Amino acid sequence: MSTSPESGVAELNSAPANERALWANAPVLTPGQGNFSGRVFVEVWADGTIQVVTSDRALITGALRALQSTVPTHGAQVSLPASPVTDRHRQGFLGRVVIDIWSAGAVVDITGPDDVAAKDATIRRLQQLA
Repeated sequence: MSTSPESGVAELNSAPANERALWANAPVLTPGQGNFSGRVFVEVWADGTIQVVTSDRALITGALRALQSTVPTHGAQVSLPASPVTDRHRQGFLGRVVIDIWSAGAVVDITGPDDVAAKDATIRRLQQLA
């Protein structure tokens, strides 16, 4: 994947719609209560790599709280890709954690071959960032 802004935009625009949905500023999970504030999504690999994506770093604390206290929905309102979107070439993908933040709470979804390991790694990483 190229790191220049122009090629990144072109690559995103040519990505399938379900991948673009993760990068957009609109909810992808079952709607929560209140106004949509944004999203944090995290992809985790067996080698310890953890990619955290958000448009607003201020959402990290709320995402961490939600992940620690919310039962995951295991369902999205749009079809999300089963494979990682932040690094397509790395092996050992464990899973993706998606947290849609709403003004009155959050909705959490965890998918992947090892959702327990993905959740635990995400909590540790968000604690470091919070």
